[in-house]
Amino acid sequence: MMVVWIHVGAEKQKVCIIGSGMGGSSTAKFLREMDETLELHVFEMRGEIGGRTKTVYFDGLPRAINAGASIMHKGNKYLVQFAKELDLELIPVRKIEL
Repeated sequence: MMVVWIHVGAEKQKVCIIGSGMGGSSTAKFLREMDETLELHVFEMRGEIGGRTKTVYFDGLPRAINAGASIMHKGNKYLVQFAKELDLELIPVRKIEL
């Protein structure tokens, strides 16, 4: 869940975003790109950003696993662009037969 509160009429525009999941984080990013003068605040109840996304590390595996709320589909142009900007490697998921 993400809530945005904008205080208009102040000397400096203040924006408060509640939640740092994909919605809150991307809102903060796009607002910053639109107006660098905004006083932007993001509040998160957990100790890390990302909302329902979670990176899990397993002993013996060379890479981390994304155990988040959804997958990063290559058709999602915003997530693909974020991955490029953050220099993240997108690894195709392979089906594992049990």
